[in-house]
Amino acid sequence: MFTENRVELRNFYINAWSKHKENLILSPQETLAVDIINSHPEYHSLLLEDLVDKDYDLGNEDNPFLHLSLHLAIREQLSINSPVGIMEIYSKLAKKLHDKHVAEHQVMQCLMEVIYDSQKSGKPLDERQYLNLLQGLLQ
Repeated sequence: MFTENRVELRNFYINAWSKHKENLILSPQETLAVDIINSHPEYHSLLLEDLVDKDYDLGNEDNPFLHLSLHLAIREQLSINSPVGIMEIYSKLAKKLHDKHVAEHQVMQCLMEVIYDSQKSGKPLDERQYLNLLQGLLQ
């Protein structure tokens, strides 16, 4: 579920969580989203329809929708090993930390850095930089 429309993206999470709470059948993508949401109980009460249009001050408050989307992006990257090598690095990191979720959060920091650099430079995401940052997590 990748879209540039933040309302659609937020509704995806809100609807998936609502369906889960009502024990309705979930699509594979919704199942993945619910798995991520379950790992963040601090967001459960925030997945409400009235927060679809909320603007988050990234300097002062956590944007649950952005955070969940970064988890989803990382899981997609891992599922297809793209960029090539991410799965091996992640596996080693998760083993080192004894916690897959904490490992995802460290990968997320690297992903956010390369996204920021990409946006700042106006160039495509630098996979080599991303992999180098990820490799640095193993040091």
